[in-house]
Amino acid sequence: MKLILTSLLVLLSLFSNAQNRGYIYYLNQVKASEDIQEMKKYGLNFEISPVLISVEKLPKVDSLLEDYKTYITTYYSQINSISFLDSYEFAKLDKRGMKIQTLCYTQKKYEDYKWGGCKYFEIFHVFSNLYFTTYVKEYADRYEMEVTVAEKLKLSNR
Repeated sequence: MKLILTSLLVLLSLFSNAQNRGYIYYLNQVKASEDIQEMKKYGLNFEISPVLISVEKLPKVDSLLEDYKTYITTYYSQINSISFLDSYEFAKLDKRGMKIQTLCYTQKKYEDYKWGGCKYFEIFHVFSNLYFTTYVKEYADRYEMEVTVAEKLKLSNR
């Protein structure tokens, strides 16, 4: 019985750590800058593009996405739900009748006030369902997320 209970607890802890599954674009800007500077020493000039990463393999990004969902449901309590979709799922989403917006958010790493917007967007409608995917840039002091949101309005639920 102890073995079964222990196994269940281990499985529960594994599943609770990686709540968001799938692939998103991610770029560690500090590491990319170091690599670019190193290559400039050899006379090469190039840029590093973001890479597709598995969210479940990077717990700090998974935590960031969960924190973002909590932030949105707290400050925009009029919505029904917010769901993360990876880049592939979001591309396959039937967006007819949905309102699409690209937002920008910054989360500071070492300050009490963490989240801030980078650009204007239209407030979400009452009782809408949000689906989002993101591209994350990590800096030494903050994360910047370009978030694409598909808003399914209550009227389009018919």
